[in-house]
Amino acid sequence: MKKKLVTIGIASFLVLGLFVVGFNTNKTASDVCRYIEVNADFAKAYDSYDELMSDSEVIAFGTVKKVHSYIDDSRIVSKFDFDVSSVEKGSITKNDTISVETIGGKVLYSDYLIANKEYLVAKKSPEYVANEIKSYGNKYIESIFEGVPNIKKGDQLLLFLSKQDDNVSYYILGSSYYGQFYYDSEKEEIYKIEKDVLTKRKMTISRGQFKEKLDKSIDNSNALKQEIENKQNNKENIEVKKDSAYDKYKK
Repeated sequence: MKKKLVTIGIASFLVLGLFVVGFNTNKTASDVCRYIEVNADFAKAYDSYDELMSDSEVIAFGTVKKVHSYIDDSRIVSKFDFDVSSVEKGSITKNDTISVETIGGKVLYSDYLIANKEYLVAKKSPEYVANEIKSYGNKYIESIFEGVPNIKKGDQLLLFLSKQDDNVSYYILGSSYYGQFYYDSEKEEIYKIEKDVLTKRKMTISRGQFKEKLDKSIDNSNALKQEIENKQNNKENIEVKKDSAYDKYKK
């Protein structure tokens, strides 16, 4: 079956501000020489599955196939191919491949220094930038957003998505911090990873429980839509009756 490619972009208007809260060399990795820790000021906090279900237009399970990180306006972002295995809500279909952008990732340190050269020269010095490129230019810098581990090939995820303003592409609702969950297909378990304790799971729920919550959320949404429609119809009927009574006295 031919797979459909759907582009999904970051909805920056849901993140009011990004703040670099750390720049360190303490962590050790063979190819990473610098780490950036980024926090955000969110327009809305999502503290439950119910809120995410209600606000998202698309909910899908799938697997990360390919990840590409790059620099966008001085930020490090990543784009990954996501093979959809199941659609719980929305207009995409099983076996689609969707391209998802998210904040955070890993790029060559020399590329990051060049992209941010003006800022770093002003804050540090031209010599600092030159020395960093000479000493560590062939290594990487990794940006970590709100303590969420960066996406890697093979990750099984549950994503909550909504449409961009162009009405074609999508974004992860509330960014990876809120709208991205891990999925353990063997245990059929959905979860988040505890910040700084990557082996500890939180907000854990079985797929069966998730399905029950989703069905309830959809039922509540449909009931609310029906209530609004009924009120609108009643209002229109009342207005028609008023017009009829007035017309009678005009004759």
